[in-house]
Amino acid sequence: MNSELQNETIVSASTEQVGGIIPGVASRQSTNAAHVPPVAMEDFAAPGKRRRARIEKMKAKLQRDIARDNIATRKERNGQLFVWGAMVEGIYRDGNVHEREQLRQWAKRKLTDHRHLKRAEIGFARIEDETENV
Repeated sequence: MNSELQNETIVSASTEQVGGIIPGVASRQSTNAAHVPPVAMEDFAAPGKRRRARIEKMKAKLQRDIARDNIATRKERNGQLFVWGAMVEGIYRDGNVHEREQLRQWAKRKLTDHRHLKRAEIGFARIEDETENV
């Protein structure tokens, strides 16, 4: 009888530490229950938390990889635009009056954004100043 009371005390003490009874666990505890650390309900949720944390970490890595790819793509495009601009500048510089006027008219038709058109006109004026001073 004394051992039953002792087992019951250990089981009730361990369930108080846990904060709740896990079905089937408290009844299996014996006199060596004092050596088994109490199991909290949060410990059973930990694999889900770890999984969510791992998923969030993977999402963050994916975003970094996408950003790195976007940077590489943007660098490539910027290089292409630079070369394209140098080519158009060379055509404008080497062109006769008719070809220059044709490029200016083309810029007016294609560059609908006022800021871009203004930049193109400044570029045309710069090239004309450079060719006149040479």
